Amino acid sequence: MTGGANEDDILKAFRAFIETAPERVTFFPQHFLKWRKVARTRGLREQREHQDREERQALERDRAKERERLPREREDPYWQEQIETAVAQLPWRRVRA
Repeated sequence: MTGGANEDDILKAFRAFIETAPERVTFFPQHFLKWRKVARTRGLREQREHQDREERQALERDRAKERERLPREREDPYWQEQIETAVAQLPWRRVRA
């Protein structure tokens, strides 16, 4: 039945068959190619989802670092001076109560 398919491909195809169609009782060899394709597609989708999840987590870590860094910079006298200088150069005047 294998016809060049390795054991891992057969197990993945069978797992895809069981998860997709548990009401069926038998796994016919002639359906192997169909279920192998389902397994490969599912594997690619899971891999893509995993990669997307890792990218979102990395982005969230970067955002958290940025949220931590900004308040520290606002308290730094150098940056306070830079902000005051930039605000003073704006074309409108800031009114303080």
